[in-house]
Amino acid sequence: MTKPATAENVVAALAKARYSIQNEGKLQVQIEKQLQSEGFTFSREFRLSQPDRIDFLVKDGIGIEVKINRAENTLIRQAGRYLAHDEVKTLILVTIRPVNLPDILLKKPLICLALWDKLKVY
Repeated sequence: MTKPATAENVVAALAKARYSIQNEGKLQVQIEKQLQSEGFTFSREFRLSQPDRIDFLVKDGIGIEVKINRAENTLIRQAGRYLAHDEVKTLILVTIRPVNLPDILLKKPLICLALWDKLKVY
């Protein structure tokens, strides 16, 4: 069964899981499995344009980008590039620690989901 794709549902589904962090690629695989288990329809590595490829694009325009270690100004620039595309209505930025980002960027919602308390340490 396909779950309604709202930003709130996606964030809640991602926040339910625990993750191990070795690198961005492995975290993306864990997020993909979580999205599948929660019944979301999505594309992985969705190409928005030649230079812009978002980690996930969930049905109804919810973009998900995973970033482990990036400076806030780099995250804002990348988020702005993705939100500039019509396909992305909302962007969820999945990070390890909380970052100080605006709630709205280019008149679209930008949500930061920090996984710090959802990590398994090995």
